[in-house]
Amino acid sequence: MARLQLSLVTSLLLLTTACATKVDGLYVSDSFQPATLKSDALVTGGVVNIKGAPNREESNLYSALMLSEIKDERKYVSVKPVETLIQALGDATYNEVLAQYKTSGLNADTLSKIAGKAPGVRFVALAKIEANTTEKGESRQAASESKDDKGKVTKTPESVTKTNKRTVLASMHVYDLSKKDVAFSGQVSKSLEASRNYTVNSIGNVLSVVNAIQGKDDDATYPTPEAPSTRDVLAEVFEGFAENFPKE
Repeated sequence: MARLQLSLVTSLLLLTTACATKVDGLYVSDSFQPATLKSDALVTGGVVNIKGAPNREESNLYSALMLSEIKDERKYVSVKPVETLIQALGDATYNEVLAQYKTSGLNADTLSKIAGKAPGVRFVALAKIEANTTEKGESRQAASESKDDKGKVTKTPESVTKTNKRTVLASMHVYDLSKKDVAFSGQVSKSLEASRNYTVNSIGNVLSVVNAIQGKDDDATYPTPEAPSTRDVLAEVFEGFAENFPKE
């Protein structure tokens, strides 16, 4: 099997362009401006998944990721970690905040409660993973040969490329505790793809035929790589949101 993988290459391809990320349904209020973001703190409030109950460990991990991407893109923003909010509210109340955000978003009463227990904080940023999917792919390149001006022949063997793409769609809401309303919101979708290239030889072709006869997937001969992690793709999502924060 090792001989089937003489030309094994694994790569991560960012399936985005160099321009600023498009945020679907982007909303930015008049209060969400550099002046207020610089003088009044923004706290990362948590990240929930539309599937399953809120996971505090996962939420804290992704909240730290959100903070990092915001700081990288907009260094002027006064941003605090999710632990600031947890300590201010206490575990029970914080869990209620996450549950309410997951199901219906935060209402004015909840925002008032947060504002009363977290003085010095103006904005609370939360995100929701709406979809998290993977998609496998395969492409084949036939053997070929080319000849240069001096008559030298270069042969390129048959190859197969296996890919595995992860796409994450997430929404973000930044709440203004002063106005008790949404200050920034929208949705971003990002994808990362892992690929692996194999040089095909006679042994590989024989194994492919045998696997097909036995009803086995072609992965038995040419394994598909693991999809990029949710964390890696979510980092791109948060970067996309932060790119749309107002510039100083």
